[in-house]
Amino acid sequence: MKNILKLSFVALLAISAVSCKKEYSQVSKVVTPSYPTINFPNGKFFSIKVGQTAPQIVANAYDSLLKQAMGVTYDPSVIDNTTPGLYVVPITSEKNANGYFSADAAYVAVTNIDTAVNISGNYLRAATGVTAKVTRIKNGLYSTDQLGGAATLPVLAYFCQIDSSTLDIPVQPTSNVGDVYCTGITLSKTTPLTMVYVVRNPFFGTSPRTFVKQ
Repeated sequence: MKNILKLSFVALLAISAVSCKKEYSQVSKVVTPSYPTINFPNGKFFSIKVGQTAPQIVANAYDSLLKQAMGVTYDPSVIDNTTPGLYVVPITSEKNANGYFSADAAYVAVTNIDTAVNISGNYLRAATGVTAKVTRIKNGLYSTDQLGGAATLPVLAYFCQIDSSTLDIPVQPTSNVGDVYCTGITLSKTTPLTMVYVVRNPFFGTSPRTFVKQ
């Protein structure tokens, strides 16, 4: 009887050991979030004249943590080289081994603005006392580090100058407020240069925002 009890006890231990081992093998693996970096060997900003051949956008993606290269997808057909404006080309990477992907965009200005025209500089929004730095990137293509002129919510955005009084600030992604664009845009022809527009985004109101060059 004692031998039977001993054998039963040993069998029970063996079953318990197998059960524990199986349960342990089902513990989830901790995955460190890792996002690919989208690279632009030829740059992500372009400026062409109306009617000129659209530029060739070259992009790829690489995850430095996983040491994994991957492709990207985008549709260059959104560029209309016959119509002046700023064209934003969304670019998305493939998913990496952990299922993460990244998004970016290329910017193509289509404009016949004279290359001598340069409206870069500091623009003050008197209503908030915020100064926006406007930087020329390519002919007719600019960035502003304060699209909304809000001290607590700086937004980097891009725009195109089509002629002496016309700007185009199309729908584009941002790093902190999602997609944004502007309507009711005017640029004065007199000195000092004055930009007025309405920011279309849930984080901003619907009132026109005025920026005067300093």
